[in-house]
Amino acid sequence: MRSKTLKSVTFIILAALILSSFAAVPAKGAAKAYPDVPKSASYAKPVYWASQNGYVQGYKNGYFGPKDSCTRTQLVVILWRMAGKPAPISPGRSFKDVNSSMSSYKAIMWAVSSGIIKGYSDGTFSPDKSELLQLCRER
Repeated sequence: MRSKTLKSVTFIILAALILSSFAAVPAKGAAKAYPDVPKSASYAKPVYWASQNGYVQGYKNGYFGPKDSCTRTQLVVILWRMAGKPAPISPGRSFKDVNSSMSSYKAIMWAVSSGIIKGYSDGTFSPDKSELLQLCRER
């Protein structure tokens, strides 16, 4: 029980640090314009800040998808970019549904080796599974 509480507090602190960084870090580049993110939207400022800093890129079709669910892969790629694209801490484990040709491979391996996220007992990572709320509950 204590470990679960500690994980929850750690996650809350991490989330607070990330959210507070929106105001603390100046943007690095020009913001990409997303037709589905109006500048008047309550979430527009963080979306454009994250885009300017290279943490998010939106979809190839030019849209951001603010109403879309966040997949496991999208989450770890954002965190990996925010951490400066570090190499995995250790070789980590392999997954049936993750291979080194994937553009998200390094981010997934980093997140797993850092203990940020885990795979499943069946040997899969399920990169396209949308379970952000479940991940928050685990922390």
